Amino acid sequence: MKIISSEIKLPKTDNPSSEYFEKGLSELGYKFIRWAIVKIEEDNFVLNVSHIEQ
Repeated sequence: MKIISSEIKLPKTDNPSSEYFEKGLSELGYKFIRWAIVKIEEDNFVLNVSHIEQ
């Protein structure tokens, strides 16, 4: 098992929540350990995600 960090973009929403981000990461197939918002762009949230390598 290898743990890596990646920057992932998720579309902005009017009501961001932990559930929104975790659902989005799961739907993309990430088995995440932790995540943090590192940047907010015009249309996206940029997250740094530590996850098990796919």
